[in-house]
Amino acid sequence: MPTVSVIVPNYCHAPYLEQRIESILQQTFQDFELILLDDCSTDGSREILERYRNHPKVSGIFYNERNSGSPFKQWKKGLSKATGDYVWIAESDDFSSPCFLERCVRILDTRPDCSIVFTSSYIVDSHSRTIREEAPVKYPKHKQIRFGSRFFLYRFLCPRNTIYNAGMALVRRSALPAGDNYTQYRYCGDWLFWIQIVSGGGEMSSILPNPSTTTGYMTATPPQNRSSRDASTSKRSASSKKPSGS
Repeated sequence: MPTVSVIVPNYCHAPYLEQRIESILQQTFQDFELILLDDCSTDGSREILERYRNHPKVSGIFYNERNSGSPFKQWKKGLSKATGDYVWIAESDDFSSPCFLERCVRILDTRPDCSIVFTSSYIVDSHSRTIREEAPVKYPKHKQIRFGSRFFLYRFLCPRNTIYNAGMALVRRSALPAGDNYTQYRYCGDWLFWIQIVSGGGEMSSILPNPSTTTGYMTATPPQNRSSRDASTSKRSASSKKPSGS
């Protein structure tokens, strides 16, 4: 079995889909399976996904013939097909640093009591140009920070959804929620998803890039010019996204 199951739930993100998938396939950590999902897209996404049909990393491509109405139903579908110890829900309009998995897996491997590892994220426009960095927690940068579940729940999940981008988190599969009530939401189901994981106990870890290996970390440097040791993810701004029916 692979160490990581990477799930890409897509809906009408054809302009970004190849970049998303390639940023996964180019990870420095290669022990993963790639699960591709499409929620009845109408923009040519299927043609792009089919290019990867025979790729050795792709364990399956799954299409809905009818839109599910919620991205979180797609999360559940992908999770049901995952076989890895860890799960990465890599949203289809985002992309990630090549060392994202390498750094996150290392923490989960060495800390069996840790349920989630998450990183910083860059907000980018439709041309992948950086708009700003979004640090999920306002602690000293360039550090690995550990939180107990109770503290993290009350400090970082009750007031707001700190893990605002699923693609910036790697989750231990054994810590996933037993129920699926998060799938009943069209919006904010991810917030409930994280709350249910954290409520199950275990530690959370946040890792941010090391300043000695990251050039121009706080500048508006295009993502492709950042150091390969930056473990961050890049997320499209809301204004650059196609409205989604899922």
